[in-house]
Amino acid sequence: MPESVHTKIQIAFEYIDMAVTLYMSRQNYFCSLHLAAAAEEIFGMHFEHEEDSSHGKAWRAYKALEVLDGRDEIKNDAAKKFINWPKNAVKHMQRVGGQLDDRELFIDPEKEAEWFIEHALKNIGRLRLPKSSALQKYESYKAQQIRQSRGEST
Repeated sequence: MPESVHTKIQIAFEYIDMAVTLYMSRQNYFCSLHLAAAAEEIFGMHFEHEEDSSHGKAWRAYKALEVLDGRDEIKNDAAKKFINWPKNAVKHMQRVGGQLDDRELFIDPEKEAEWFIEHALKNIGRLRLPKSSALQKYESYKAQQIRQSRGEST
């Protein structure tokens, strides 16, 4: 492919399209999670104020829950760290005292991939961007899963 100009929105759509394709194939959930998280972040950065993105709403909700749970007010950085943990845990290794500290993760990659896909979709909707055919297939796939879980015929 020759060098050319690509918008960040185009790149984010490529990421989210591949994320949902991998998710629906029920394989490579870590790849799906990573790509969906990158797309969600790029879409979210297109809001004038970070707190307007679905990601910003999620960390504000987390902060509110922590306060309701009896903790003192939670700082923005702590809330963001909690919300971003799944995407950062799968892409970074951490050294503590010169030793690798996190060789294993206790995580549900399918659930976490779905969370980032859904939040990327919310950002796409709030940005009033048209959904790609891959995203339309994903929404049909999720609707079918819901019908099946309710015992409804398809």
